[in-house]
Amino acid sequence: MKSVLTILIVFFILNGAQALPLKSINCVTEFPTISFVAHSIDTKNSLSVLFINHGGSQMIPIHSGIITKYDLTYLQNKATALEKLPNEFRFAFESKNCSLSKDGSFSCYKTYNSKDTISTETPLVPTSLRSSLVTTQLDDATYKEVELSMNLSDGINQYSVNAKYPESECQTNSL
Repeated sequence: MKSVLTILIVFFILNGAQALPLKSINCVTEFPTISFVAHSIDTKNSLSVLFINHGGSQMIPIHSGIITKYDLTYLQNKATALEKLPNEFRFAFESKNCSLSKDGSFSCYKTYNSKDTISTETPLVPTSLRSSLVTTQLDDATYKEVELSMNLSDGINQYSVNAKYPESECQTNSL
């Protein structure tokens, strides 16, 4: 009886954890800061992502979270690396490395390959793009946001670009 119960629990966990195919992403703020627009290309079995930094290299978000004075050197180095990014660039993930959860959050990843650099000016390669849902509950209101995190690597260091979007301004599988 114990083994049947274990099998049923594993079945329900695996069945609930199955991800849906990720077909599209469209995250654009009302006053544009950074946008992610993506669509699947079935003939290539990939998800093509367009990153747009509307404010230029000086306005790219370099951090999300608590900052202490000990973070300042790291943040300056990160800003220097990220300011070399073009205002628009494309990258792709194999569809098999992308998943969409039932709650609407998603993740895509790939291993670092120096041949995938964004441009000749920067050695950075996007290695993942993921989202998480953030809910803020106040006394009389609930706010839902989607936080996107794009990770980039130069083969040694990892850098992230994070942005929060109101839930209504970040749609997945909507195209």
